Amino acid sequence: MDFEWHLEDRDTGERLRVESGEDLSSWFSDGYRPTDLVLERGQERHVVDLPEFVVDEPSLALEILLELPTPDGVDPRSKYTQGDCEVFAVALEDTFAGQGTGLVAVYDRMEPGSTRITRGAPYLIHAGYQVGGMVFDVDGCHHPEEWAMRWLENGQASEKSGWGPVTRKRLEAMQGQPMTKEETEAAMPYAFMVARLARMVPREDPFTVSFGA
Repeated sequence: MDFEWHLEDRDTGERLRVESGEDLSSWFSDGYRPTDLVLERGQERHVVDLPEFVVDEPSLALEILLELPTPDGVDPRSKYTQGDCEVFAVALEDTFAGQGTGLVAVYDRMEPGSTRITRGAPYLIHAGYQVGGMVFDVDGCHHPEEWAMRWLENGQASEKSGWGPVTRKRLEAMQGQPMTKEETEAAMPYAFMVARLARMVPREDPFTVSFGA
């Protein structure tokens, strides 16, 4: 990885590198009390305050994580739900090393705000990556049907809409442009942390932050 996550205590100077779900689930063990969650990438250093109660609330940890700005200054949730969701889905696929079922997409064959059928690939509403019976995106993990219905409603989808498995090539066709290596690498730190936080909760439980916040 060309990035690192750390938990830090600004008072004592203690640092804990986050490399696994076990690291996150033992934040407060042995009296360790981190005050900051830090993303370091090259010379970049992004820091957010870490409330003490976050260890018991993975969704709150993700909420805080998503306050960290991406390199272009946009918060991760906005960036990866409003135009680059397919990039984040591919970053999740890389993070999970292909261990999941595959990429999934919510789409509409009608052009947005129109009664015309799209030419070629359908219009992409949202994308995610399915692992262990759950769909992951920047907001966490979700039951597949609930995730799809949520985005179909959010996207004001038509009767020509649907959702299901897709390939990277198909996602690129839906968006009308190829994904670059630089884009997926920029998404990797956030995909990495979403995956690690999700390991703190039972696999069958949904794990999500407030939608549309």
